[in-house]
Amino acid sequence: LAELAAREHHVVAPLGILALDLKPEVAAALDWLRDSSGVVVAAPAIGPGYRSTDLLPGDIIHRVNGHPVRDLAGLARALAGTSHAMPVVLWLERDGRYSYVVVRRLD
Repeated sequence: LAELAAREHHVVAPLGILALDLKPEVAAALDWLRDSSGVVVAAPAIGPGYRSTDLLPGDIIHRVNGHPVRDLAGLARALAGTSHAMPVVLWLERDGRYSYVVVRRLD
C-alpha cells in the first residue's frame, strides 16, 4: 500500500499517516474487508514532526468521532472539525474486525 501513496497528496498530518481512498483496486488486496467505504492507512508518515501512532498499514478508517468517512476529503473535513487539544476517536476495521482507536492529534 505504501507504494501507492505519494507524500504530497496522501499525508494526513493530524494522524501522522499516509492514507488512500478505498478504491476497488486497493480493496481487492484486502480479502478480509467487510465495509468497502472509508480510507485505508498506507503507511506512517515519516519525518520531522511525525511520531508513531496506533494505526497500522491496512487499517480502514470508517468514522471519526462518530462521523462517517468515505474518502480522504471526508477524513480531512472530519478532522478539521476536531479540537487540537482533544483525542480523536476512530472507528476502524483491522483484519476484518471492527474496533475503536483513540489517537492524539499530532499537529
